[in-house]
Amino acid sequence: MDKEFNELFKLRIDKIKLEGNKLHVKRDSKEFVQALIQRGEIESSLSGNVEVSLAIYKSTDVIVAKGNLKACIVLTCSRCLNKFKKPVDIPLKITLLKKQDFPEDLELTSEDLETGVYEGEEVNFMDLILDHLILAIPYAPLCKPDCKGLCPVCGADLNNEPCSCNTAWIDPRFAILKELKEKIVKKG
Repeated sequence: MDKEFNELFKLRIDKIKLEGNKLHVKRDSKEFVQALIQRGEIESSLSGNVEVSLAIYKSTDVIVAKGNLKACIVLTCSRCLNKFKKPVDIPLKITLLKKQDFPEDLELTSEDLETGVYEGEEVNFMDLILDHLILAIPYAPLCKPDCKGLCPVCGADLNNEPCSCNTAWIDPRFAILKELKEKIVKKG
């Protein structure tokens, strides 16, 4: 990851003002993709710019950042395998606790995904922002809710063209019964 790019998301704790600090980063998505690749967690790509806006506040040893992350994720439809772009506007609420105050045996719930730890004199929001970006990627993305997918026989994209393939599936366990029925009908 480009060190200069990573530095954009770092903030010294003693520099957090009483009224809070603003962090606004708008960069080409290629830099974010490179950061995801280095983490080994890239399933999709990004397009255009990625914009991060955070308001950061500190209270004793707790740091809270609120804002949003805007990006355009390039996905592959799980039904028709076509690539499509999905704009996302992800609300961010990140709570950072000092590592020494964070119980090691604490079991996290889904609400705790916005909670992290920090140690030392500065915090780096990069990993937490990348985590939110990864969580915005759907498990089985669809280019549109009514995507028809591909024909299982010829592979045609059923969104673009109908096909005349016989896709009626017969359970092989009942194939013998079908043959028997046909024989009985023929004789009968």
